[in-house]
Amino acid sequence: MGSSLRAAGVEGGVVALITAGWEERESEVDEVEHHMGLPVRNLGLFRRAEQVVESDPELLAASSRLRRRVREHEELYRIRLEPLMTALRRLAAHGSHAGRRAPEIDGTLQMLRDLDDHQHRQMAELFDAFRAKHDIPNRPSLAPHRAELEAQIGEAAAVAIAGGNVAVLYNRLRLFGLEPLLAEKPLLAWSAGAMVLSDRIMLFHDDPPWGGGQALVYGPGLGLVPGLVLMPHARERLNLDDPGRVGFLARRMQPRTCVALDPGDGLLWDGTTASSLSGEARRFTPEGALLPFDGGTPV
Repeated sequence: MGSSLRAAGVEGGVVALITAGWEERESEVDEVEHHMGLPVRNLGLFRRAEQVVESDPELLAASSRLRRRVREHEELYRIRLEPLMTALRRLAAHGSHAGRRAPEIDGTLQMLRDLDDHQHRQMAELFDAFRAKHDIPNRPSLAPHRAELEAQIGEAAAVAIAGGNVAVLYNRLRLFGLEPLLAEKPLLAWSAGAMVLSDRIMLFHDDPPWGGGQALVYGPGLGLVPGLVLMPHARERLNLDDPGRVGFLARRMQPRTCVALDPGDGLLWDGTTASSLSGEARRFTPEGALLPFDGGTPV
C-alpha cells in the first residue's frame, strides 16, 4: 500500500480511510495503517449513516423502501438474465458448424448487453430519484456530517477505500455525496473499493457457495475510473482457465474493458489513462485470452 501511495506522489501526511464496506467492523484499521506506512483517519461512514437514520425517521423509512425496490429490480433482472445465459452456454456447446453458430451467439450477446444497459439505467434512475425526492444534498440530518467529511478529506494527503460489501460501500459514499471530493484527491482503492470507482459495478462469481453464478450488473459506480470493469480477486471468483467464459464476458462488457486484479496487482489511473502499476493486471480479450494490461484511455 505504501508503494502504491508513493507511485501516486503521496510521500507523507494523513490518509483519510473509508471502510464502510466492512460495516460493523469499520473501526478495525490497525492492520491497514501498518501496511500504509502513514497515519490514517477513519471517516466512519457506516457509523455516521447509522447515526443519521436514527435521528431521521423519514429517511430511515425511505431507505428501507429503497432497499426493497433494489431487491425487486434485481429479482426481475435475474429472471430475464438466466435464460439468456443458458442460451449462450447451449449455443457454445452446440455441435453445428461454428460459422452458423456465430451470428446466434452474437445476437444473444447483444441481448445481454441490452439487458445489462437496461438494469444499469433502472438502478441509476432509482438512486437518483431517491436523492431528489428526499433532497439528500441539502438534508439537515446529513449536513453536519458532510461538513466534517469535507474538512477531513480536504486536509488529507490521500483517500483510501477498502473493500467489503460493495452495495453498502457505494450507498454510503453516495449518501454523503463524496464523489466530487474524491475526484480531487489521490485515491488508493482495493477489492470492492476499486469496484465502486468505475462507471458500472459488476457482481461476479462463477461458482458461489449458494449455487450457480453469473456476472450481474449491480448498477452505476462513481464514474471516477470510466471504461473499465474492475474484477478484484478474479482468480478466486472466476474460472479464468476457460477461454469461452473469459471471451463471452469480455464481449458482453464491450465497449468497457474487463480487468482481472489478483493480490499484488495494481493499476495507476492519472485521470485520463490507466497503466499497470504492479503485479500482472490482465485484460480480458474477446478471443478468451488474458493479456497484460497495456494501459490506454478506456472507452
